[in-house]
Amino acid sequence: MDQGMKDILENLRIAGIVMLLSLSAVAIVIDSRTPITVDPSANQPVIAPLEGTTLGRARFRASNCASCHGEGGQGGVVNPNYISNTIPALDSLADRMMLYEPEDAEMAISILTSGVQPTDQPFRTYPRFMAQLESVRDTIRTGRTAGRLDPDGETPVNMPAWGSNLDSREIDAIIAYLISLYEWDA
Repeated sequence: MDQGMKDILENLRIAGIVMLLSLSAVAIVIDSRTPITVDPSANQPVIAPLEGTTLGRARFRASNCASCHGEGGQGGVVNPNYISNTIPALDSLADRMMLYEPEDAEMAISILTSGVQPTDQPFRTYPRFMAQLESVRDTIRTGRTAGRLDPDGETPVNMPAWGSNLDSREIDAIIAYLISLYEWDA
């Protein structure tokens, strides 16, 4: 085989790899933001927007939150020189946001996913929930520096800022998803 033919085959191989990588990237974007279903009558893909906790779960995964906080928000990833030793768990966020009853959590999820603020106080701890909500939103938007166990030791993993990557609807959807992870006592 002459050099010209080898060059052509190499270029085809590279083009094939680039095409596969491009298709993978498109599939990741579609998977993380929008589910695709097939309309049986038309045998065509139908793209439906994600909403609510489904959107939150997709953005949690697409933003790679699970690499630190765990797939189900369980935390426990070691964070050297961090005052708590591990990345915080998020599956108990409902409790930390003062949602002590499943009905309160359901109402909070509804508020977060609908974008509609109630005109009254929908549950007893609502004012405290709202204060915690602003704190959690701010942490996601602007990040947070992890406290060091040893001031002279290595830098622990910090919470990155996501405000330029996630809009307010997506941030609220992630929070709703995390609230939904809480396991209520039977």
